[in-house]
Amino acid sequence: MQANKQSLVTGSGLFPGTATVTDVHCAIDPDGSGAVVIPSTWTRVPNSAFTKCAALSSVTFQAPVQVTAIDAYAFYESGLASFVVPQSVSSIGASAFELCSSLTSLTLEADSALVSISDRLFYGSGLTSFVVPKSVSSIDASAFELCSSLTSLT
Repeated sequence: MQANKQSLVTGSGLFPGTATVTDVHCAIDPDGSGAVVIPSTWTRVPNSAFTKCAALSSVTFQAPVQVTAIDAYAFYESGLASFVVPQSVSSIGASAFELCSSLTSLTLEADSALVSISDRLFYGSGLTSFVVPKSVSSIDASAFELCSSLTSLT
């Protein structure tokens, strides 16, 4: 089943068009410890790829990393606890980490290419702090809304 899920994404770079945030998706099934490795063939993490994937706790990217985008709702309401955004990612779609209440740590690799922080990106997440990279030129007003654990934003 995992190979079939991966082919949905790696073949066309898209997740099925019928995916919605009410569906549960794990484009790649997490291992026993909740970890997923994004293959080096991926150029983006597609819309709703890991929506409501409660078993997911961590994501790493296989080298060489080619991911340039994390699409909207990619990790919406998933079980992510921490996440490192690869340097190559220039865009993260709206609500990508929305309602990830277990997500306490999200860091961006040095020399981040990220240019904006989207609408509801971290809405309701468990982030405790966040450092905005120099590459970011805009932050949507609702990006950090309802982040009650957020004590530092620099």
